[in-house]
Amino acid sequence: MLGITLKQEAEELRKFVAAQLTDIRTEVRNAVDVRTTFSPHITIPAPATDSQLPELEARIKAAVSGAFASHGLKPPVATPPALRVSDDVSFLFATRYHIEQEIRRIVSSRELTPASRRPLPIFQLSRMLAEAGLIEPGLEHAIREVYAVCSPAVHGESVSDAQVAFAKDVGPELVAALRAIS
Repeated sequence: MLGITLKQEAEELRKFVAAQLTDIRTEVRNAVDVRTTFSPHITIPAPATDSQLPELEARIKAAVSGAFASHGLKPPVATPPALRVSDDVSFLFATRYHIEQEIRRIVSSRELTPASRRPLPIFQLSRMLAEAGLIEPGLEHAIREVYAVCSPAVHGESVSDAQVAFAKDVGPELVAALRAIS
């Protein structure tokens, strides 16, 4: 009789410990389950279609007029001067533009990305090309470095003479290498 009672109590204790162990595993899993999520506070809208541009233009002109009025200013009567950038900024922009254009051409010709309205970031595309064996890891790294040097100028930040010289030295060769990939 004592053996049966002891055996039943041991079985109940085993079930209790198993249930506690399951609870602990669940809590640990919940505590350790870290996911990388990107939730930007500001989303950049996709470009308007050509048919939407006239209405968008009217809304923007109204917003600009409203901004002048809210600051107590009168809109300029004369046509504003043409927008210009320095030759260095223009070169950095052109380098980045051609890098992107060539990478997107390669990705598109290999049908590596799903069709979407928004383009994928260039670093993601270059990583895809490297993983697919279409470009060497060293070339992917070069793309990242040249792109990073050119980006501040594209975003209106100042650039140094050394950055411009670097881009002029390696940018055209990098673009040529990408153009050679069919």
